[in-house]
Amino acid sequence: MAETVHEFEYRLQAWAVLFIGSALVMFGLIFVFMAAVNTTGISSDLMTLDPVQAGIFYWGLAALFFFSAGALAWMGICQKKAGRVIRISKDGLSLPRRPLSSKIITIPLDDLIRAEVVSNRGIAFISVRHRLGTLAIPEGQVASKADFKQIFELISSHCPDRP
Repeated sequence: MAETVHEFEYRLQAWAVLFIGSALVMFGLIFVFMAAVNTTGISSDLMTLDPVQAGIFYWGLAALFFFSAGALAWMGICQKKAGRVIRISKDGLSLPRRPLSSKIITIPLDDLIRAEVVSNRGIAFISVRHRLGTLAIPEGQVASKADFKQIFELISSHCPDRP
């Protein structure tokens, strides 16, 4: 087994999970309130629902939002337990296949072609070209900006085509 040279935590940012989760719960509570006080139903150009049908509609939307918040919380807990990391070792670059995936891929260091930092809508990514394609490491998935910079420097030091 190869000795690990560097290891970095790779996860969802806690603030993003909390923000999205609280927004889902808030909308769920709004629909619960609308279902509870609904006396007129819904009438628009697209549909007309009497008060009972509108109540069922609002309860369904509330359930959907609460289920989504629960799924997001479960995903966050599972990722925290998984201990997902980016490893740069003699064997290569090992990281989760996608930001929300638990499947780990390893790219041999000899297969790396080019690494560069690119920005899309203000979000920085390390774009890594290798023999079989391209992968991206979002800055928001790494614990700190210093780790992000260090990952880029380590990967680019192994690439023959440096920017």
